[in-house]
Amino acid sequence: MFAIRVNLQSNLAKIVALGVSLFMLPGCNVGDAAGEAIAHSIIEGFECGIRHCTESNTLSSGDISLRFVVTQNGDVVHVEGGLMKRANLFVTVQPSSGDSLSASIGNQTVQLVDISGGNRFTYAGNLRDSELQPTVALIYQHDGVVYNSTVTFVPRISMLAPSGPLTVNLAGSGFAVQLSMLDPTKLSASIAGNCARVDGTSANMANAQVPYQYVGVVTGGTAYHINPTDLDTALNTVSRQPSSSGTDLSLVQTCDLHISWAESESGQTSTGLANDSSFVAQTSVTNEIFYNGQH
Repeated sequence: MFAIRVNLQSNLAKIVALGVSLFMLPGCNVGDAAGEAIAHSIIEGFECGIRHCTESNTLSSGDISLRFVVTQNGDVVHVEGGLMKRANLFVTVQPSSGDSLSASIGNQTVQLVDISGGNRFTYAGNLRDSELQPTVALIYQHDGVVYNSTVTFVPRISMLAPSGPLTVNLAGSGFAVQLSMLDPTKLSASIAGNCARVDGTSANMANAQVPYQYVGVVTGGTAYHINPTDLDTALNTVSRQPSSSGTDLSLVQTCDLHISWAESESGQTSTGLANDSSFVAQTSVTNEIFYNGQH
């Protein structure tokens, strides 16, 4: 069923792309601006067919769920996210005319802008602050009412061990990571990178799960372990996922990976919005892994 759905979406995307290209062909008697507007409408309609879009002006505030994450890199505080329908994360809410999203730290305020190509799916903005634990406010104005949410960063996470890149072998015993955080329930991990398969093709590992296990408390933080067999399974699971070009069952052989370890702190969202809203401050640290999955 998953493969059918993926292939269907892929074919629909090709049809949309063909339709857009036809609108933009010379001799179609469609002006550049008009052609671009029509193309954008087609693309947005296709995207909304998947996202089940709804306008915010059709919903009460209690049915609108904030989904925003704030991160800090040096003195740049980045806020990004969007709106969903309460208790239904398959429905994307598009801010209607008159609605606005902004973020602030102290007296500094920035308007969040649409970064989803005019589709009003994802909004983002940057603030400047050098404090180690700034408090960030998210302001959503809907139907003439202002809804304020806030979150305060936890101390920045750091990696106690290892101190540099690692080589991990499938036949080995795995590796341990020690982080300067005390609450393992606030930890999440993600993978970025690519793997080479045995047949010479490659696969992106962006959606791979990180199969870490909590070990216990260590001096200055907590420790975690990754078993190479579990990692191999996670990488091959993503590698074998169906795509528009088919399904490649060849095993993963070598990978250049970056594992990001993130500690999240949930903020206080406005009581006037959906009770499943989230505004999360996240700090992270990354370690580099060279994986050898020779079978």
